[in-house]
Amino acid sequence: MKIMNMKEALDEACKLIENGKDMCLVTIAESSGSTPRSIDAFMFVDIDGNIWGTVGGGKVEYASINDAKDFLSRKESGTKQYFLDSSSRENLQMICGGNISAKFEFIPSGTNCDNLKSRLIPQDENKGRAIIFGGGHVGSHLSKVLNYLGFDCIVWDDRKECLNNEYDNGVKLIIEPYDNVDSKLHISKNDYVMIMTSGHVSDLDLLKQILKTSPWYLGCIGSSSKTNFIIQELSKYGYKKEEIATIHLPVGIKIGAESPEEIAISIAAELIASRSIKENRRKAPKSI
Repeated sequence: MKIMNMKEALDEACKLIENGKDMCLVTIAESSGSTPRSIDAFMFVDIDGNIWGTVGGGKVEYASINDAKDFLSRKESGTKQYFLDSSSRENLQMICGGNISAKFEFIPSGTNCDNLKSRLIPQDENKGRAIIFGGGHVGSHLSKVLNYLGFDCIVWDDRKECLNNEYDNGVKLIIEPYDNVDSKLHISKNDYVMIMTSGHVSDLDLLKQILKTSPWYLGCIGSSSKTNFIIQELSKYGYKKEEIATIHLPVGIKIGAESPEEIAISIAAELIASRSIKENRRKAPKSI
């Protein structure tokens, strides 16, 4: 089975529906307590039990797949309640301690899926973009991870040869000098900006430009010595401690990452946490 993110799962399921396959759409209508997924989760199920998307995995997903097949066989829609503790008669023997109400919608073959797409993954003007300055090893790997995670990803480099690598569909590439960045690509308060160019000077120059735009997230890659250099130089240029403190410097969660792939994962993890706070998710961390 091909591993897909939720947008890819939605697109593929809708393509199959429009081309003649009945599906059952499973969504989380309500949840309480400690449950595997929040109410934005969805999953398509066909009559053979193949799935596109996820409602959290484990016993909840297994039970909902079987129930979805039952609704499909009857060409009906309905709801089911799942209990995730051991105190109820009808429970899944899980220790989470929460309850989930799942909605099952019969989607007949040939259905136009435009409304489904806009309902399940609505276009959010406040979503923000992930803008990576520097298409080197880390930037290249990071773009793949962020694209998979559903970020609208842009990679900007002033070196054409760095953008000759194979990038995923959906990743926008920009080959331009690093001057007057905001006039070329307006950076909004909703954007996530990561700086990892080929040198300290260009990183510093970009930080001076982008600090003025106040993006939601601003990070810069670097060692401890580079971090000290950046802080000292920004202070010389008149940036206040509070402004400098808004930079994730060095960027990424401390997980002992060394290889470009590991560093990309550490940065992606920090962005997930930042996005969770921005979107006010149920399980968002208080700080990162």
